[in-house]
Amino acid sequence: MDSRSRPGPLRLATALLAIVIGAGTAAGAAEPTEQEVRAAHDAALVVDAHLDLPPGFATEKNDPGVDGPSQVDLPKLERGGVDVAVLAVFAWQQARTPEQDAIAMATGREKLAAIRRAAEWYPSRLTIARTVEEVVQTAAAGRRSAVISVLNATVLGPKAERLDEYYAAGMRQLGFTHASHNAYADSSRPLPKNGDGPTLWGGLSPLGRTLVPRLNDLGVILDVSQLSDAATAEVLALSRAPVIASHSAVRARVDTARNLSDAQVRAIAAKGGVVHVVAFSSYLLAPPPAHEQDLAALRAKYGVADDAGVAKLPPERAAAYQKEYFGLVRALPKANVGHLVDAIDHVVKLVGVDHVGIATDFEHAGGVDGYRNEGEAPNVTRELLRRGYSPADVAKIWGGNWLRVFREVERQRRP
Repeated sequence: MDSRSRPGPLRLATALLAIVIGAGTAAGAAEPTEQEVRAAHDAALVVDAHLDLPPGFATEKNDPGVDGPSQVDLPKLERGGVDVAVLAVFAWQQARTPEQDAIAMATGREKLAAIRRAAEWYPSRLTIARTVEEVVQTAAAGRRSAVISVLNATVLGPKAERLDEYYAAGMRQLGFTHASHNAYADSSRPLPKNGDGPTLWGGLSPLGRTLVPRLNDLGVILDVSQLSDAATAEVLALSRAPVIASHSAVRARVDTARNLSDAQVRAIAAKGGVVHVVAFSSYLLAPPPAHEQDLAALRAKYGVADDAGVAKLPPERAAAYQKEYFGLVRALPKANVGHLVDAIDHVVKLVGVDHVGIATDFEHAGGVDGYRNEGEAPNVTRELLRRGYSPADVAKIWGGNWLRVFREVERQRRP
């Protein structure tokens, strides 16, 4: 039995009926009214624990104050009742060379400047929050908080030489890697094009191991999303504070190294942390068997066995392969809000409602049917209520759990 708050009699009865007929928790549950959805959503401090910046963010090409085509801007955050956007300073990991490291660092500085510029343009609507108290006060004032995060620590430099600069600018959450190994850790997704083998360090690098207690001292939330299994285990072992997975899903539902195993979910929860289930279709909905057959046929057509073979193709042929590959990906069935909450249910059944949250990975291929941009966030609240989660549970899932971890990370600081 999970640790949700006790449901009301009607929802309890419908949930039991659904179990009896084998239709799942959602089937037959009472449909919440719009007033119930709005009340529960407004009562929660809503946190999107990981999203990326739209192209040209906070420039003349993309004004964050305008309701434009991007998945995230101030009007959508306001319309969706999203109080906190954890904005990622992100750069793709390329080959580990001084030239590529310099490009990643420059990309990071540009994105950091863009977040600061957005707050300067709209001070009455957006605040860069550096503490739990600032997050709470900003929400109470009816403004949005931007919490700065890093994904791919290469933006800090190959020796973390810009760590203090980022911290002073407001960075309060950090994930060591994205796709491809770097100077800090092994990734869950090695990239053959960068010369990656299955592992580089066997987990964290010596620099990564040194950085974990340093981030604890600063009061930065450690994020294990995108790390290899071995690196995740090392972060959990070395950190004295709780950690989060800012944008992951569950391997038991979709078997990919990018998702978390049940053992990892339990380990994160045992340390007081939170798994933020990501609204990313391919991590929530397994591809049909025909997709694997189509992929095998595509590889046979180009004479490659795997991604390492693709990386060795001549540029024009590799581009042709990638075009056909992404055509197959786009044709896959799309996940919806129900699949997102299925994964949330899985985490709750494993470790309880105190250890699950939500993220979108918007502007980086994130989004599911019913939750395609920040303005549609109440649709998730509706589905949670429909399945029998109480408003108190909804508040924990949307932001209370992330805020609890942030508070504990602050408490364990050693300035």
